[in-house]
Amino acid sequence: MARTPRRESASDIHHVMNRGVDRQTIFFTDHDRLDFEALLAQACEQHGIELLAFCLMGNHFHLLVRAPTGALSVAMQWACGTYVRHVNDRLGRDGPLLRGRFLSIPVETDRYLVTVARYIHRNPLDLPGVTSASAYRWSSLPMYLGTRPCPGHVETATLLGYFDSPESLRTFTEDPEAAPPGTVASSWSAADLRSMVAYAIARDDLEADPGDVVRQSLDRVILALVARRTDGGLRHAALSALGSPSPGAVKMAGSRAERRLRADPAVTRVLARVMDDLRGLRPAA
Repeated sequence: MARTPRRESASDIHHVMNRGVDRQTIFFTDHDRLDFEALLAQACEQHGIELLAFCLMGNHFHLLVRAPTGALSVAMQWACGTYVRHVNDRLGRDGPLLRGRFLSIPVETDRYLVTVARYIHRNPLDLPGVTSASAYRWSSLPMYLGTRPCPGHVETATLLGYFDSPESLRTFTEDPEAAPPGTVASSWSAADLRSMVAYAIARDDLEADPGDVVRQSLDRVILALVARRTDGGLRHAALSALGSPSPGAVKMAGSRAERRLRADPAVTRVLARVMDDLRGLRPAA
């Protein structure tokens, strides 16, 4: 039977992501991906960091990182800055390659840890011709499944601890209808929902056209809309994430959120993504 790993703290694991300037390519060849992986390994070794999951796409990357307080920013700045210099030297270019500072979302619960690892490993399914996340070389999933060597800085025991076997992890990752493992398939918490909304906003930020993004209070708008469109545990989690407002305040916040939904395309996109994710990740009956 799978065991539930002991988490060291509520803030030691982060979902980290970044993309190219104007969504341009950042990994031009396999050599670039190998170079970035090597730099991540050095950063992990130097700063006591572990990678729990990663995926390198063409114009962006996702990392699931366990890092001590204060080390994540320094490590990522070094790895990304060094990588950009390497690419610029190789291609004879100059200027920025990555879009500013990386985005980082704290992973507050075990349930969301499993969920975000699934998101990361499923990213390649957006690529033409990729039909299996397990077959994509430039993610950590093949390392979990034993089809690619696992280096020392990639720590697999935590995630595998939630599953009966690597094959169970593969099934959960590949099957969009698979329920979370029983060890974490409890009711949604406010922290789960906050993390899911933060990820949906960050992903939209990675993909949206410049100038088509209005971020002010977007997380609270989405939570208010989720509360209006769900019931039971999900509604309770959404209201808790909003600070458990009074019924009158809930009604007022919901009305404002509906008006924002009609006026702001970003709200429409992010809400659709959150609702799709919630439908795909509810526990089995």
